[in-house]
Formats: sequence, structure tokens, C-alpha cells
Amino acid sequence: MEELKEPNLDKEYRQELLEKGRDYPYCEQETLLIVQHQQPKPQIHAGRMLAELNCRIALNDISDGIASEAYEIAKASAKKLILDYEKIPKHPALQLFSRREIEQFVLYGGEDFQLLGCLPQPNWAYVKTKFDEANIPITQIGYVEDGETDVYIMKNGAMEKEHTRGYNHFKENK
Repeated sequence: MEELKEPNLDKEYRQELLEKGRDYPYCEQETLLIVQHQQPKPQIHAGRMLAELNCRIALNDISDGIASEAYEIAKASAKKLILDYEKIPKHPALQLFSRREIEQFVLYGGEDFQLLGCLPQPNWAYVKTKFDEANIPITQIGYVEDGETDVYIMKNGAMEKEHTRGYNHFKENK
């Protein structure tokens, strides 16, 4: 399972930052987070490269949060996805927050244009090489298994079943 990643903050925090106004003395990390929110970088080149590599892949953007999108892939594939929390890239600007907040932002934040995908393990080295050659970061953050259709988060050596959260356009969100 691969992911291309920049900060993933929840909508409430982004709104909170923006409501402080243009004249607020934001620190450097806050300014960086605001710029990335207001000027996201869609992963069009990465998506096209993956499409042209001629290997099977399940791919989704993480606009509704990585945990929610991983569950969509698991459900559509009828597979078990295991995400290694420690391997998920985390932007240095997130160090402004507590560990709990960082985990919330990383797993459940949304509105990102980053990609999450699964491909057969034998294709990983080839895909990684192609991305390295194109200077596009790609990270293996988990794996897929046969079994119960669900998502598990491995953290500190323990595996926990993920309770699907994140924004879902097809249900009533309150």
C-alpha cells in the first residue's frame, strides 16, 4: 500500500486557522499549513504514471481521510488492509500539535489531494524505481491480506481494528 502525502488536517482546524485573519502573526509552520490548504497540489502526474505502469492497482485520493479511503479500498477489494501508522509520512509542521492531534489529523483529516493505493507486492520495486526516477515521493505504508474486509492500524507493535471515520458524501453527516 502506497501513499503520497502532505499534511492532512481536519476541516475544523483549518477553518480555525483561517478565521484568525490575514493580519494574525502566524508562526512559520502555521503559514505553511495554510498555504498547503489554500494551494493544494493534485497528484495528477503520479496518477498518470500509475495508470501507465501496466500493473493492477487500487487507487483513491484521501480527500475524506486516509482511514476512510483505506476502508473504501478494502470494501471494494473484499480484502483486509493493514496500515503501519509509523510509516505514514507526517509533515514536520505537525509537530506543533500533540500526538493525539497528529494521529487525528493524519488518519481522519481530509481535503487532501494525496493518493492511497494498493498494488501486488512483486510490482513494488518497479513502481518505486519509476517514482524515484521521476522525483515523486512514494511510501509503502502497509499491506493487504485475505481475511475480514476491514482496516487495521498497526501502532507501537499492536494492531487495532479501525473504526471507519472521516467524511462520507453518501451518508448524512452531522
